[in-house]
Amino acid sequence: MEHGKASSYKSGCRCDECKNANRLKISERREKKLKFPVQPLIDSLPEEFLLQHKKSIEAWRSKGLTIFEVDRMCTKYGIHPYTVYGAYWYSDMWASVA
Repeated sequence: MEHGKASSYKSGCRCDECKNANRLKISERREKKLKFPVQPLIDSLPEEFLLQHKKSIEAWRSKGLTIFEVDRMCTKYGIHPYTVYGAYWYSDMWASVA
């Protein structure tokens, strides 16, 4: 087993080097995730959306929304996320092909 690798951590090693390597891999994966801005939702969804999520909107403005959050909110109001975000909705798929 080679120490200092995330794969070693997954294999059961809990030395400091392997823990740090695993933490780094997790943080890099989080940074790569596609985030969606909240403003298109605000512009596309009814006033009810703003009232229900008043407190959360400010946090979403700074950190963005995940693809799952956007999908859940759009389908709740009966619209497809593509109508809100256009081609950006599929940009994660295009990035993996390129």
